[in-house]
Amino acid sequence: MIKKLSDFYHMHFGNHFFLRLMIINFLLTVFLIGLMTVVIIRNVKTLLTDQAIHHNFQALETIDTHFEDQNKSFKKILNGFYSNSMGNTIGNTDAVNAVKYLFEEPELSTLTFSDKVDIRRGLNSYMAEYGLPIDNDINDILLVGMDQEYLATSRNRSAYSKTQYYKQISAEISRSVFDDNKNINGQKIHFLTPSDFQRENTPPKVYVLYDYIRKTENTSQYNGLLAAAYSPDFIKTVYNQFSPYLLGDILILTQENQVIFDSSEQYYTSLPEALVQYQDHETGTQKTDQYIINTISNPEFGYYVVGLISNADLNHYANRLNPLIFVITSICISLILVLGYMSTKRLLGRIFTINRTLVEIEHGNLNARADVPGSNDEIKQIATNLNHMSEKLQEYIQKEYTIQLERTNAELKQKTAELYALQTQIDPHFLYNTLEAIRMGAIKSQDRETADMIKELAKLFRNSAKGSLVGTVGEEMAYCRAYLSLFSIRYQDRFTVAYEMTPETKGIAILTHLLQPIVENTIIHGVDLSKDNNWIRITAKIEQEALVISVSDTGKGMSAQRLFEVQQGLEECDQVDYGKIGLYNVQNRIRMIYGEGCGLSIQSIEGIGTCVTMRLSIRTKEELLEDVQGAGRR
Repeated sequence: MIKKLSDFYHMHFGNHFFLRLMIINFLLTVFLIGLMTVVIIRNVKTLLTDQAIHHNFQALETIDTHFEDQNKSFKKILNGFYSNSMGNTIGNTDAVNAVKYLFEEPELSTLTFSDKVDIRRGLNSYMAEYGLPIDNDINDILLVGMDQEYLATSRNRSAYSKTQYYKQISAEISRSVFDDNKNINGQKIHFLTPSDFQRENTPPKVYVLYDYIRKTENTSQYNGLLAAAYSPDFIKTVYNQFSPYLLGDILILTQENQVIFDSSEQYYTSLPEALVQYQDHETGTQKTDQYIINTISNPEFGYYVVGLISNADLNHYANRLNPLIFVITSICISLILVLGYMSTKRLLGRIFTINRTLVEIEHGNLNARADVPGSNDEIKQIATNLNHMSEKLQEYIQKEYTIQLERTNAELKQKTAELYALQTQIDPHFLYNTLEAIRMGAIKSQDRETADMIKELAKLFRNSAKGSLVGTVGEEMAYCRAYLSLFSIRYQDRFTVAYEMTPETKGIAILTHLLQPIVENTIIHGVDLSKDNNWIRITAKIEQEALVISVSDTGKGMSAQRLFEVQQGLEECDQVDYGKIGLYNVQNRIRMIYGEGCGLSIQSIEGIGTCVTMRLSIRTKEELLEDVQGAGRR
């Protein structure tokens, strides 16, 4: 048996490292998930139990606050009888004496029937205007006498028969309090619970707060009683804001364990045995075999609020997430199994394919597929064959690098040829204009002017014959000075040229023939040769770490439309155009060598003049020559 297991293991797992790793990982993961599930279930149960108890206690606190406010409001109404005047009912009779007169025995009364009617009206008005507005939860306020006589004021929102309803309240109060030996100061407030009305066929769903209207001269005696009837629906409204998440029932009990309010309406007649035996009315939580009992005691008004949570309900609530946790756990384990199997199968398949492919790549056949013999595991096979593949890749990369280098050199040569072509475009155009100036000079003058012009032309030819692509700012200025001398002779000094060049700009390297086309453009299109006071100013300075050369004139200027067209043409001049010379030619050369951020800008006002500004980055002659030779790399 052991041998069979050993053979099975070696056959299916012996040489499969990743398969072994996957099985170990799966078993370990299942164990950890199971352990984590147990911990989560226990923690969730504890958390939900504590949460349910805490939520129940929060509801108790809110209901206790609301019921205490009702008691305080009732006492406020009662105290008002001692401080508020009845106005002109019987002189300035206060409410306490008015109650005395209202319930006074006829044979002892000194009041007329009309006086008693006035007192009833006054008390009724007093309770309606002063008593009812104090607490909106009050349905009815009653004054009850010793012989069950009563005076009632209502909000008119009760659905019960008023007469029968009031008779029940006055009768129950009479049963409870009319005892000659009763201590009327033993309790702040007295209660009638809904169960006190169960003697009738259709009892009203109300509870009543009542207390004695004591005589001012002797507080151990009283003139009558004040009672306020409340509907449990108002407490239910407070309770309902917690009910979607509240577990258990909430009750308000008197000190005699009579139910004032029951959220479930099932304990008005009988309490659970656990609550009957529960004598500890202190605020807190107590656990029994069947219930968890939350209690908030209010000794001031003689009641306590109880939250009754069944252990069975609590366990059901706390365990309600267990099925979901088990389902999630099962899904996680299934996903781990399926994904683990799929990923391992895919990984093993890729490794086998890589092994076969690497062997063929080693022999130069990139499309072949073959099995690799041997007993080594997959990782070792990948490592061994990866070395061979690296060698082949190195040869391939070297080959591709050589091809790319040759391609780059060809592009460099092409760009250099384009640059030379751009520069040579200027020469015919320039030569034509120069010869034309000489011709016109020869016509107008004899030997001297022609000789001077030929002399300046010789300087220009000599400079052009050097054939260098890179010069200096000083050399460009000298070239333009000679060029402008020809035109000055031609046009008989109709314009004046001013040169402003800071010392540090003189030796800065610059492409040759960048400035001359701008100057030529100024002579041909800018200067107004019909006037004698034309000015041309050529400046060179360093500004914000850049070389700035400007050529300005006081000539004809350009219209706004023409200026826009020229500026737009300079902005869109992003490739070599052999059909254009002048400003566009210069802009193309600058962008090709200096890149973005450098180039020409132009401002002009018609009738005032034009200024062309050239902005170049500062470079040495060697750097600029290198950039010219490497222009194709950008």
